[in-house]
Amino acid sequence: EVEAARKQGMQHLLDSQLKDGSWEYAGHEIGITSLCALALIENGIPVDDPVIEKAQRYVLDNYLDKKGTYDIALSILLLSRVGDRDNKGAIRDLAARLIAGQNTHGGWGYSCPDVRSIYLSGGGDRPARPAGPGDNSCTQFASLGLWVASRSGVNIDDTMAQVAYRF
Repeated sequence: EVEAARKQGMQHLLDSQLKDGSWEYAGHEIGITSLCALALIENGIPVDDPVIEKAQRYVLDNYLDKKGTYDIALSILLLSRVGDRDNKGAIRDLAARLIAGQNTHGGWGYSCPDVRSIYLSGGGDRPARPAGPGDNSCTQFASLGLWVASRSGVNIDDTMAQVAYRF
């Protein structure tokens, strides 16, 4: 029964991918696309399968204006999983947003400022840190995204020290 349900879920994901490579979830298309593609990969679909390649292309074509913490973190996870060397620039851009979005208590809320990877090397002014403690779920996703982004050369030491202090 479990295997039949897994296969049915996989087929549903395959059948519901849109022509542009995304999956529909209003306001979070990039995050849900990343999550669906990751689910397919973890269930045996190769990273070079056209379904996954279309999802990756959608994320790469649409990440520049995304500010949602969940969307950013999930995009990092997918881009790293399917081609971290080829996607290093996008991963670093997304990680810069997460780092800049960490609040004064070491956590994250639902959105992050629009910065680019030059921010990681001291380029540009740091946006004011959001106030408040943030949300544990957002903080979990941001931490996971940054841990994966560290494989692409993003220094997360100070950021993770603030997470540790938070908890």
